[in-house]
Amino acid sequence: MDWSNLPDLGCVLLLIYAFASVSKRGQTLQSRIWLVGWILIAVHFAASMFVMKPGMIGGLSNWIELSALADAGVIFIWASLPYRQRSSSLWLLAGLLIVNTAYIGLAILSPIPYWILNLTAVMYCIVPLGVTLFTARQFQRPERWVNVALFSTLAVFLLVVQHRAGGPFLA
Repeated sequence: MDWSNLPDLGCVLLLIYAFASVSKRGQTLQSRIWLVGWILIAVHFAASMFVMKPGMIGGLSNWIELSALADAGVIFIWASLPYRQRSSSLWLLAGLLIVNTAYIGLAILSPIPYWILNLTAVMYCIVPLGVTLFTARQFQRPERWVNVALFSTLAVFLLVVQHRAGGPFLA
């Protein structure tokens, strides 16, 4: 067990407590979303303490650690959107959380067929583009297209890097 992450976990837990107690009086949807993001960061630090364990516990801890951090990033992006209450934003959030968790889990597993990892990497482009195009008649915002561009760039990066030596770690 890696105890070096315990101070980080303690700091994040104190931050969560402070954030929750301050936002309790004027709790809004946005403060709850930020709280979920911070809780995911705490999960990241808690799981990182078990990454060095051998076998399935270490692999599962690694998956939880990396997925929680990546999903916290997506939650924080979603919290900053002015139109997050729209159903299309919820679809986009759910799709990206699923793709993040699946890609990280598949990248950690070894060996798996290349086509599965490639398909999951391409989903970083397909999910945001699909939701954006599917809802384009009802709703158009430039921020949505920025997200499509950023996640499409991530998909291209993953496709280029993931099969090189050390690529899954870099991806």
